Amino acid sequence: MTVEAADRPVWSKSQVSALRECRRKFIFQTAGDKSGDARLSPVRALKKVKNRHLWSGSLVHETIGDVLRSVRQGEAVPDEETVIAKARDRMRAEFKASKDGTAESPLFEHKFNQAVPADAWKRQWESVERSLRWFLRSTWVKRLATLGPECWKAVDEVLAFDVNGIKAYAKVDCAVEIDGKFFIIDWRTSAAGPREEPALQVSALYAHENWGADPEMVQALAVSLQDGATYHANVNEESLMETHLRIEEESSALQEASAAAEDPFEVSPPDDLSICRRCSFQAVCWASGVPG
Repeated sequence: MTVEAADRPVWSKSQVSALRECRRKFIFQTAGDKSGDARLSPVRALKKVKNRHLWSGSLVHETIGDVLRSVRQGEAVPDEETVIAKARDRMRAEFKASKDGTAESPLFEHKFNQAVPADAWKRQWESVERSLRWFLRSTWVKRLATLGPECWKAVDEVLAFDVNGIKAYAKVDCAVEIDGKFFIIDWRTSAAGPREEPALQVSALYAHENWGADPEMVQALAVSLQDGATYHANVNEESLMETHLRIEEESSALQEASAAAEDPFEVSPPDDLSICRRCSFQAVCWASGVPG
């Protein structure tokens, strides 16, 4: 997502995270490839690089999204082995293309020649398979498959909404309305816990602002695809007001950083260079490799 015109503030979780981690990274993500500076010509391609954890997580979410879009249309839940085989074939093809250097979105580990043991790649697939099998056998997919089309609000979507003139974004994995109650679900490929609270509150605020959901009628929850453990956000009028104010405050910081139009190479790198070692933009910042 890119920062829009100065008179139209924007907020997104990814931009806030980038700014907090490294100001250079924020500039690269939002405007680096539009500056006309030849030094930044690689930025657009580097934005597409993902590490193996983000890669497998995205694949799980996209696969579940495809399953839910099918059942939303009234189709039967797809056969488990068919879903698993399709995911396996996709991972193999994407892995091969990344390793060969032909992928449009290469893996970080291949792009930067990181040695990863074969059993680590195997565990990556095992996590994907375990997540998908758990979901396909869960009561969640069985319940969702019984709902009529009028109940569905969103499936694997990034939704934009207005927060006091700010264009904010909410990532919603699944949202349905049943008898006036709204259920917003965030599928997690790891453990589900309190760290999901801020994102769930943003989704709840979207439901309140755009779907007219009363706070007490919103259940926002994170569900672990590893074991089914569920974390419930504490949604109420106060939490939504706090989220509203947080978006306003963080959007102001984003707008200020964007308006500064700094030369990223004049911005000091982070003190902790381990941040650089896991960042795709290291190829721009450190031509000879990250020190140390």
